[in-house]
Amino acid sequence: MKHSRPLDYWVPGVPVPHRCVWIGMGGNMGDVEQTLASARAALRKRAGTLAFESSIYETAPWGLTTQSTFLNQVVGFVPWGSPEETLREVQSIEHAHGRQREIKWGPRTLDLDLLCWPDGVVETVDLVLPHPGLAARRFVLEPLVEVAPNLVPYGHRQTVSELLAACNDSGWVRRCS
Repeated sequence: MKHSRPLDYWVPGVPVPHRCVWIGMGGNMGDVEQTLASARAALRKRAGTLAFESSIYETAPWGLTTQSTFLNQVVGFVPWGSPEETLREVQSIEHAHGRQREIKWGPRTLDLDLLCWPDGVVETVDLVLPHPGLAARRFVLEPLVEVAPNLVPYGHRQTVSELLAACNDSGWVRRCS
């Protein structure tokens, strides 16, 4: 597992995943594997390092199901700023990769969703954390369980493993790498 801070950063009794901001990444247009790699590099440049990176998963489209399959992944890192600053940065990364918001749940080159923040619930006009769809989306939960099975997202009472076990999303998810 990669470390994002020196060992003296670790808080006794607090698992590392609970100190991270988690981002779901995905896309289904263009060279998605390359786009995900480029987005990871952009996040790594801003955060210093990514503490956690799941495998890449091929998944059924969610919401608007009459489109190409997606590639999805989650990453976690120690936050560098506020939730709002992080949102602006991830939206800038999406924009740099050609993201256009034209059709809700439609095809996209890159989608970066803030999933949860390490120490609080956020409710603003532009941002709600934890992500309101977190517990209902298998394509987010499976990669998250891979790298942080015992994570209890702030504002939830169950681990992501328990959320996955209770998830009613019937969409298929297959690990690629």
